[in-house]
Amino acid sequence: MQKIVIFALAFLALASAAPPNDQRETKWKVQDPGILKLQHREKVFENANHRVDATGQVQKNFVNKDAPTLLGGRVDYQNKPSNTGLGVEAVNAGRFGTQVGVEASRNFFKDKNSAWDAGVSYGQRFGGLGGRSEPVFGGFVRGRF
Repeated sequence: MQKIVIFALAFLALASAAPPNDQRETKWKVQDPGILKLQHREKVFENANHRVDATGQVQKNFVNKDAPTLLGGRVDYQNKPSNTGLGVEAVNAGRFGTQVGVEASRNFFKDKNSAWDAGVSYGQRFGGLGGRSEPVFGGFVRGRF
């Protein structure tokens, strides 16, 4: 518990001390009933053809002592010339195991106010009370208008 509080305070101090720019973003939110969520997103690399972003997150429930602390991260890669992207994530939930996922997408149309994407995804939980889960595969079409 003490480690989580120290981590959260260090995270908030770093977020408030860092100069503002468009390459990093830190969000924090306290939800009722006493759930603290912290997320930090950073642009790792970008040039004319490629972009890599990384995200770290922590979530702690201070009211329900049985709820696990969630620690996770995500790395997103975007190939600009081909309008494709790949995301890999992992979230550890203590005794409930680690959820991993991969998502690949392609943008078919994008303008100032709208976009249309399609892609595939994979997810699976490893470890925890029930052991390893069955893999979940999916496809999606996403639109914004």
